[in-house]
Amino acid sequence: MVQPSPVASIYGEFVIAPAGALKTISGGHMLGSRLRLGDDGKPAWVDLQWQEKNGEVTQVEMPFVQAMFVLSLLKSHQLDSGYPFPDDPRAPTSR
Repeated sequence: MVQPSPVASIYGEFVIAPAGALKTISGGHMLGSRLRLGDDGKPAWVDLQWQEKNGEVTQVEMPFVQAMFVLSLLKSHQLDSGYPFPDDPRAPTSR
């Protein structure tokens, strides 16, 4: 029997369910993100892409407001862990 990893913190409405009850996707290597604007010119959607170990590229799209909520959740974990902020993805050296 596989033992679950210890949990340091949970934020939001995280669902705890028996193994196999939820669809789990391994994130793999993050490739990047794309911001799509709505007809009004304001941020509407964010697309995230990652590459699986088998080379397959997976994309998830979510409304901009939901993506900002994910950002807030991740920032909470970053602050809790004391992990330094990664390089700015806008910097030419990160491409």
